[in-house]
Amino acid sequence: MGSVQDLLDGDVVQMGSEVGLCGKYGCLNVCILPTLLCDDPISTVGLGDTVMSAAFLRWVELLNS
Repeated sequence: MGSVQDLLDGDVVQMGSEVGLCGKYGCLNVCILPTLLCDDPISTVGLGDTVMSAAFLRWVELLNS
């Protein structure tokens, strides 16, 4: 992550083989998460909800720390 991690003053988040980053930039909470790409999706229902709920849970975790 390097310079992005320094810019956000954030924590690296490891989930299996994937790596994300969560931190603060000014007054904003920022989460950078790996994204799955599919050339020919059958369904994407609920995918946005999953991403947003993960970001929300990390934000709550940062508030409580």
